[in-house]
Amino acid sequence: IKFEFWGNQTFADFFPANNQDILAQLRLAASGKGEEAFIYLWGEPGHGKTHLLYASCEEAFNQQIRAFYLDLTSDIPLEALLDGLEANELVCLDNIQAICGNREQEITLFHFFNRHREAGNRLLVTADRPVGQLGCVLPDLQTRLNWGLSLKLRCLNEEEKFSLLIHKAQQLGFELNPAAARFLLTHY
Repeated sequence: IKFEFWGNQTFADFFPANNQDILAQLRLAASGKGEEAFIYLWGEPGHGKTHLLYASCEEAFNQQIRAFYLDLTSDIPLEALLDGLEANELVCLDNIQAICGNREQEITLFHFFNRHREAGNRLLVTADRPVGQLGCVLPDLQTRLNWGLSLKLRCLNEEEKFSLLIHKAQQLGFELNPAAARFLLTHY
């Protein structure tokens, strides 16, 4: 299976700042060396959760591990999307909050979670809030989501945003003057 990545969304391309521990856990899970079979990653939109799921898939592929990424905001019925995915050693489900509150979709995810776990595979899930605030109508799904390691992706402070901007500019092949970087952060 060939996996097409969106831009350079790898671990090397992610600016970790104060999230080093999260990167370490995700790298271990993606490479099959970690102890955690299930990781729940949450944080505000725009802080890199999708990037980290893509990076996890890329890391898994580099280790010859079958991996699959799925964004749960898709309009395709969830049952069709999850059918057979338990054959993948690593599955990354993005935006789980999109299905919470829908009993049928929660039941489908609950059954997939059980099949995937029984197969001894790893699951990475992201959301924009902690498990307790998802609004799951299926108590058993809420319980399953609390089984694993829950990690909060921390926001960058102003100095880290400045460093990130300089870092991304360098990756794109140009040098960004610190004064210009400060101007961009202040006004844009």
